[in-house]
Amino acid sequence: MKPEPDVSEFETFDHFQTVFGDSLGAFGFFAIEKQGVRVTKSVRAVDEQTIRLIFVIESTREIPVEIVFSDQLPSSSVEWNPVVQPKDEDKFWNVQTDSLSCHRLVEPDETVETTHQFSVQHTDETAYYSRPVIEQVTVAKTTESSDLSGRSAAVPNGEGSDLTRQITNGGAQRSTPRSAAIRQTSRMNGQSSGPVIAALPAYNEESMIGQTVSETTSYVDSVLVVDDGSHDETASRAAKAGAEVISHDYNRGYGAALQTIFTEARRRNTEHLVILDSDGQHDPSDIPRLIKTQQSAEADIVIGSRFIEGSETDLPRYRWLGITIVNLLTNLSMGVIHPNNHISDTQSGFRSYNRRAIDSLAEADRIGEQMGASTDILHHAHRQEYLIEEVGSTVRYDVDNPSCHNPLLHGYQLVRNILRTVEYERPILTLGFPGFVSAFAGLGLGYLTLHNTVQTGTMLADLAAVSIFTTLVGLLFCVTSVLLHTFKTVTDR
Repeated sequence: MKPEPDVSEFETFDHFQTVFGDSLGAFGFFAIEKQGVRVTKSVRAVDEQTIRLIFVIESTREIPVEIVFSDQLPSSSVEWNPVVQPKDEDKFWNVQTDSLSCHRLVEPDETVETTHQFSVQHTDETAYYSRPVIEQVTVAKTTESSDLSGRSAAVPNGEGSDLTRQITNGGAQRSTPRSAAIRQTSRMNGQSSGPVIAALPAYNEESMIGQTVSETTSYVDSVLVVDDGSHDETASRAAKAGAEVISHDYNRGYGAALQTIFTEARRRNTEHLVILDSDGQHDPSDIPRLIKTQQSAEADIVIGSRFIEGSETDLPRYRWLGITIVNLLTNLSMGVIHPNNHISDTQSGFRSYNRRAIDSLAEADRIGEQMGASTDILHHAHRQEYLIEEVGSTVRYDVDNPSCHNPLLHGYQLVRNILRTVEYERPILTLGFPGFVSAFAGLGLGYLTLHNTVQTGTMLADLAAVSIFTTLVGLLFCVTSVLLHTFKTVTDR
């Protein structure tokens, strides 16, 4: 019994009836959709020794994209003389003994139909019932894309983009874009350069995510959006604008979204990972400056700062005061005393990470899941002795839907996170020293209590109670600090 045609992922069934005609119900039908690109496959037994596979690629995107997808074949039943129609589509396909794969450019709102006809040993068409797998959808930024499309097409050309990376697929050489300046610098340094990826953690950002993604695509190889359990159309609008989207099942927090980003970036062997906010407050045109600084200074992390030369940020006073306090506490918690060595913007969400930092952070187990993750990352970098640089970056606070975090609650969470981190990182300083002072004071009060009792014959009960309490608390702090220090020493080995 043949399976019913799978059309659950599509808006209407009429289009496919138009393409395949009345015979639609006579053969297997399979469909898959990813990031605004749909691939449908039909299987039809033409006669006793001929199988026909029809693939239809559709794009609902507003920009050209490159798609790579594959499909499984039962190799035992195929004689390898496939006929591809239209003929000029042949160059986009690669036929293996057990699979078909396609790599081509698809224009906005374009529909591409390709037919593969095989001579087979038998016509059990159910052996060909498999769903295609879309492996990759990326934004095309080349100026002439005739190699990947059936026609020469103008494609958005971002600042500094160039045809620099060659891909071989199906016997044809094809070019994909990336920033020429970044690639050139890497070649000059003799480095094996991986992709440059921009990543945006997002939660209920449907109003700005599309515009932010569109503005960012010109400066990187690909844009990754981690949708942290949004209840609106954040994911769909990000995908339509050209981003690759990873969605959390529920809202896990900013830090959890960052962990997903680092893990995915490591999987892709990313050379530079630039993380920016999804609400439009950061300027994507600053991305090349961050990466250029990272390459020239060989920095592990580069921070886009609101407080140094080159930034034109008009920061509200209450934000300036709160961030200044948090900056001071964060730097002190890392043992950075001299102002010249301070990180000027510890809470900036606009950062670039190199491959070493990406690999390390993907495995870090002390990065919290909430907003304190920015500080946790800096403490991790400090422990790993990473080189951190800063460049001036302008942050806008007049966007339509800026961060909705309550500033007081946000500040409280950050300070609490800093104190917890310091307590773990420096237990002797944070617990041992106060404990010693408390115990010493308690002993002093005990001496005064004893001296007064000897002199007057009367014991001051209140003073004695304070003395005992202060001494015991101090001793407790001292013992705890020693235990925490021992535990940290063992776990850090």
